[in-house]
Amino acid sequence: MQRDYRILTSSAGFSVGGAGFLKLQGSEALDLLNRLSTNDLKELRPGEIRPTILTTEKARMIDLVLVLNRGDEIMLIVGEGNSATVKSWLEKYIIMEEITITDVTAFYERISVLGPEAPSIASHLAGTDVSSRGGSLHNITAGTNLFLYRNPAWTLPRYDIVGDPKTIGLLENRIESA
Repeated sequence: MQRDYRILTSSAGFSVGGAGFLKLQGSEALDLLNRLSTNDLKELRPGEIRPTILTTEKARMIDLVLVLNRGDEIMLIVGEGNSATVKSWLEKYIIMEEITITDVTAFYERISVLGPEAPSIASHLAGTDVSSRGGSLHNITAGTNLFLYRNPAWTLPRYDIVGDPKTIGLLENRIESA
């Protein structure tokens, strides 16, 4: 425990955390999320990320989600085991909009690098300085479907790397051996 604390406060550690992933497609997807969540999402441009909270009609929290505008789609990163609940709740409010919501949790995993050295590691992985652009998505290594972002829900520098489980597994092995 003390060793883990020292690593996280003086260098960097990594964590494989569970999450659910939903893909929203349709030109009105961001507008729907803006109306149903606590954060202003109207101006979320492609390549940007923003946290928000989804609540019930009685203001009970459904989930804290990260909204990623990937240009051609909106990705929601939701709590582990909560993708079906969030998907069902959102679909209740799709009336006339042409929006599709797909649970893609089986196709994505997330690994996190956190600590004071995390910005340096994330910048190395992205091939560019990512430390000053906290709300942006960055692709990793040409030819892979990996991307990373600074997780805005943490005060300690934390960069989440998202991609297919096989590639995340290879990356995890690479980080462990480094």
